[in-house]
Amino acid sequence: MTSLGAARVLVIEDESMMRALLMEMLEAEGYQVESAPDGTAGLGIAHREPPDLILCDVQMGGVDGYEVLAALRRDPRTAIIPVIFLTGVGGDDAVRRGMNLGADDYLVKPVSRELLVGTVRARLSRSAVVRREAARRVEDLRGDLARSLLPHELLTPLTVVMALASLLIEEGAVDAAEVKEVAKGILLGAQDLQQMITKFLLYAEIHASGTGKALEEERGVTVLAESARARAAAAGREADIQIHIQSFRSPMSSEHLQALVDELVENALKFSKPHTTVTISGGLEGESCVLSVTDQGRGMTSDQMAGLQHAPFLRRHREQAGLGLGLSIVRRLVDMYDGELAFETAAGSGTTVRVRFPGPNIPDREAR
Repeated sequence: MTSLGAARVLVIEDESMMRALLMEMLEAEGYQVESAPDGTAGLGIAHREPPDLILCDVQMGGVDGYEVLAALRRDPRTAIIPVIFLTGVGGDDAVRRGMNLGADDYLVKPVSRELLVGTVRARLSRSAVVRREAARRVEDLRGDLARSLLPHELLTPLTVVMALASLLIEEGAVDAAEVKEVAKGILLGAQDLQQMITKFLLYAEIHASGTGKALEEERGVTVLAESARARAAAAGREADIQIHIQSFRSPMSSEHLQALVDELVENALKFSKPHTTVTISGGLEGESCVLSVTDQGRGMTSDQMAGLQHAPFLRRHREQAGLGLGLSIVRRLVDMYDGELAFETAAGSGTTVRVRFPGPNIPDREAR
């Protein structure tokens, strides 16, 4: 982003006199100002060279302000540009509609120079903070990846795929009866690689995102139960899942809570045998909201526990394949919402992972 005094502002306004007045007021403050007489032209300018901020009239012929905003938010190049709506209609419904679509502010015409300049300056300052935070998160992510085992772990299934494919290509290396087994090995290797990449992309997305809107109590219970059952079904172990969820209102968004449950349940299923129980419990403990996932696997030694506490990307057991990105995803989500992560385990007796969040004191109501 350019410096505050030289910030580029795009004014989209179909009334020529109002457009000229807005440009004059902003240029007097040192901003670089471009203008467009309608929504279509404004979107064209924004997509060619994204400005630092957009002032957009709401009621325009053709593409109106709401449609302009929706188009901007759909395009990654323009999604984070601050947008201030200008309108002659200042009702609550109009304001609410604009805010729901992602508008950053709302000014009712005619607007004074002081209010216009102050609002523009405040939104540009806030945008600069957001961009700096995003840049910091990207640098943190790069550091995590530089310290991780990612390149090695991706090469492991890739090497298997390439070796088996080479056998198919080499004349006489594989009998006709063995082709199906070799193809199956290639498919499994590709699936492992796909799973690692998918998990890495999820980690990167969560690392770069902010916290989402907290769920209501009933929705939190539903997300917990549905996510746990879906993960068990994907592993073919629906009968092994037991769910004991009390009234649950965590600070997490739906997407983040689902990701947390997915990783915890997948981990418990992976490290326990079929036909053994995996229990998911959720509810209130005092003023805290607690989620627990317990398996009946072989548990971990004290050395393995120490590794879980300190390494950023670590296998749960060194002799087992896997990047450990699931643990990193869980850690990141818990940290984002000021939670606590704890492990209870003993070799040969299973593992419980507990996530604790600050939560309201809601009367218990169990859902099964």
